[in-house]
Amino acid sequence: MLTFKAIRMEKLEIIYLALSNLIINSSEALEGIKKLPLEQQNKEDIELLQYILSEAQILEEEYRKKIKGDVGISRPNWDEMEASQ
Repeated sequence: MLTFKAIRMEKLEIIYLALSNLIINSSEALEGIKKLPLEQQNKEDIELLQYILSEAQILEEEYRKKIKGDVGISRPNWDEMEASQ
């Protein structure tokens, strides 16, 4: 039977992974928009994605700190991931 702490940590891990996935997907979407010709780029979409990325990165850092003591999760190196694409 899982303890309350174990259940809580499991939920924190799921949220952390979801935030990490959001960062990856938003980064890819933003890069895709930026590759379009200027006349096809939507300024509102770019600003929204930049805002989502900024907020998700802040939250991801907070959750990483919350679960770091019990779980060996390290922050992915987003720059290396983007460079490999």
